[in-house]
Amino acid sequence: MSQGPFPSALKDQLEHVLKTTTLAKQSAGIAVKHPNDEGTSEASRAEVTATATSTSVTSIDEIKKALESGAQKISTECTKLALLFSKPPLPSSDECGAVTSEIESAVTFLAATYSLLSPSSHGMTLKTEFQHAAERVLGGLNMLVSALLRNGSSSSSSLQGTGSVWESCTAMSKVSKDNISAALKVFINQLHLLRDVQSQVDEVVSNNGCSALEDDLEEEDDLEEKDDEKTTATQWSPEEKYFVQPSLRLLKITLDVTEILSRLIVTKGNPEDLDEILKIDTMVTNVKKLSPLADDLAEEIEAPVDRKECEENAVKLGRCLLEFIKSSSACHFCTAAGEKWSGQDLEKRVTELVEIVQSHSTVV
Repeated sequence: MSQGPFPSALKDQLEHVLKTTTLAKQSAGIAVKHPNDEGTSEASRAEVTATATSTSVTSIDEIKKALESGAQKISTECTKLALLFSKPPLPSSDECGAVTSEIESAVTFLAATYSLLSPSSHGMTLKTEFQHAAERVLGGLNMLVSALLRNGSSSSSSLQGTGSVWESCTAMSKVSKDNISAALKVFINQLHLLRDVQSQVDEVVSNNGCSALEDDLEEEDDLEEKDDEKTTATQWSPEEKYFVQPSLRLLKITLDVTEILSRLIVTKGNPEDLDEILKIDTMVTNVKKLSPLADDLAEEIEAPVDRKECEENAVKLGRCLLEFIKSSSACHFCTAAGEKWSGQDLEKRVTELVEIVQSHSTVV
C-alpha cells in the first residue's frame, strides 16, 4: 500500500535536523566547516557558544558525564523519531516537530559541551577521542534522518538507522576518563602494530631473509622444482645478513621503548599535571609515527635487500625514535622512573645504530 507523497512540512523538519547537526559540528570544531556554509554558521556558532557559556560543568568528569547524557538524549529521541516513521501512515508535522526539536536541542547541547574541552587543560589526545565519538553520534543521527527522508515509513530503514545511533551513542560512554588513559589507548594500539611488525621480522630472520608468505604463495606442485632457485633468490647473502643487523636491532629497540613507556604511563602518569598533559600529547604524536616507519623498514630487510631503501628507512625510523625518546624523557613520569628509564643511553644506542647503518651502506 502506497504511503502517498512525502509532505513538505515533514521534509523541511528532517532537513532542518541535518542542517542543525552540520552547523553544530562546525561551530564546535567537531568537523571542518564547508565553504558553502559561511552565511549560516554564525547563528549556529552563537547558539553553541551561548549554550556552552550557560553550562556550569568544568571538570573532565563533569564534561564526560554531560557528553554521555547528551548522547543518550539523542539516542532516546532518535528512537522516538524512528517509531513515528516505522509504519504508515506518516506522522503529522506536530508529532514530528516535537521530536525533531528535542533532537536539535540535544545536538546543540552535545556540541556546546564538547567545545568546553581544552587541549591545554584536558589534553589534545582526550579531546580527539571525544571528537571521534561525537562524530560517530552525529553521523549515526544523520544516517537515520537521511534514511527517513529517502524511504519515509519503512520499518527496515528505521531499525537500521536506530541501531546505528544506539551503537554510536554507546561508544561515547567508552571514551577515556582522562588524557593519560586516552594516551595509553594510543600506545597499546601502537604496541599491537609494532608487535605484528616484530613477529614478521622474526619470521624473516628465522628463514634467513625469506618471508613465509612467499612460501605460502607457491603452489605445492612447484615447490620441488623451484626450491633451489627460490633459496638463492630469496635468502640473505652473507653480506646482506651482515648489512641488516643494525636495522634489526633498531626495530627491536623501537618495540622495547614503546613497551617501557606504556608501563610507565600506567604506573607513573599523573592526569592532574597540566605540564605533563601537554608533554604526553607530544609523545602520542610521535609514537603514532613509529609503526608505519617500522613496517616500511621491515619490508626492506627481506631478501633481496635494496640497501639504499633499507638505509633510508632505517634512518627515518631512527630519527623518529630519537624524537620520541627525547619528548618522553621530558615527562615527569620518566624522570621519576629512575633506572627503569634511561633516555640518554637510549639516544646514544639509537644514534650509534643509525651511524652503523649508514657506514655499512658505503662499506659493504
